[in-house]
Amino acid sequence: MKTRGYLVIGCALAILLGRAATANDAPIHFKLPNCPTEMALFATDAFRGAVSQEELLKAYEPFLFAETQGVFATISAENPDIALLVVEPNNIREVQGTVTPEQFSQVKAAMLAKNPSSAVVEANEILKEKDTSINEYDGIVQSSTETSATVTLVLDGTTTGANFTSLTGFKMIYADKCLVGVILIAPKSSVARRDFEELIQRISVE
Repeated sequence: MKTRGYLVIGCALAILLGRAATANDAPIHFKLPNCPTEMALFATDAFRGAVSQEELLKAYEPFLFAETQGVFATISAENPDIALLVVEPNNIREVQGTVTPEQFSQVKAAMLAKNPSSAVVEANEILKEKDTSINEYDGIVQSSTETSATVTLVLDGTTTGANFTSLTGFKMIYADKCLVGVILIAPKSSVARRDFEELIQRISVE
């Protein structure tokens, strides 16, 4: 099942833990469970008119760590192979709304310093009960700004006997004294790497 291949990546990217929005970017409104402020996520026109798909969000939930709560899930209207998920890290829920720039800098540094190989080992411990494994990772790209940190890579693995190769990205965004996680996932064959990188770099939150 193609969707299942997408979903296992959310688990790996949760372990691994932009540019400003432009007039052409499409706003997606959402509310984190533990942040006092309603937010707007700005993505490219590929996600214009996107609404949260409850069935997709529920499908993602089992593949995310207990420390991460899914908030919003949708697909691109232009390319339905590209999935976007907004998550909130549970381990910071008590400080949401009071996170300082200095605290975010610490989170960003820890995220960018994470060893991908150890992250894959941890992910496979979680995924082995789901008949899924990540076999290889490659093409890691990291970037950061004052208000975000982004990691993208290619993951190869198997799920229920079927192979998958996915472009995957995780972006942690600091906005309104809160932390917002954004996961972007697409089969490697469905989108050029440079276009995938542009998509995730364009994502911002206000």
